[in-house]
Amino acid sequence: PTARNPQLRSLALLFHSNRIEGGLHAVGQGIGCCVHLVDLLLHFNGNQIQGNLHDLGEGIGRCPQLTNLALCFDGNHIQGDLRSIGRGIGRCSRLSQVMLRFAGNRIEADLNALGHEIGRCAQLKMLHLALSGNRIQGDFNVLGHGIGQCVLLSTLNLEVDGCHIQGDLLALGEGIACCAQLVHVMLSFGGTPLTRAMCLLVFRGRLLNRSCQCVIRSADGVISERELHLDRDEIIARVVYWGRLLTFLAAHQPQNP
Repeated sequence: PTARNPQLRSLALLFHSNRIEGGLHAVGQGIGCCVHLVDLLLHFNGNQIQGNLHDLGEGIGRCPQLTNLALCFDGNHIQGDLRSIGRGIGRCSRLSQVMLRFAGNRIEADLNALGHEIGRCAQLKMLHLALSGNRIQGDFNVLGHGIGQCVLLSTLNLEVDGCHIQGDLLALGEGIACCAQLVHVMLSFGGTPLTRAMCLLVFRGRLLNRSCQCVIRSADGVISERELHLDRDEIIARVVYWGRLLTFLAAHQPQNP
């Protein structure tokens, strides 16, 4: 039916915990015919959908006016990788909100292609990636760089529990540090080699917005906001102390006759 409505601007399909089977070929083709789409919401959690994401990604890429995209396919049998979804997102430069939930599928890919394309969405304000329980590999270098390009980002949610992600976590921290408008951050690394100590080393003091609400779940515990801001608090306290001391010394410096 979507192919018969090329002027469609908003589309929401919600089918939670049904017995929908088949692939995403027809859905992707139908979406690709709606070139004026602004809002796209697909919730197919807990079905029996199989196939890969290629056709869906191609369809999304034909909708350059998209500003809100939510794809929720938790608990299906989707295979393949995220490259086509990434390419589709990269063609939608107006996107301001992106939610990708594919937890508990059979996706095998790395985050590099997705991270590279996310960096093209300069208007992005909300990014939610839930990929827990898949075979996601790669590292955080490209993803961190991509996030760092989204300087308007205010909400970041990254769930990669149980994934095989390696590489330099520092790049992700540096990317987050570029997003001065962040107000909500949730990072979940349960079941990965990323320990609490490693996360503290990378993320402590990098949240530029003092009012940012942040939760980080590492492999061995949760890190509080106070711990993340601790170094910055100490630096500010020392700057204030030395500033006051220098002001006092300048005011009481003996005058030359």
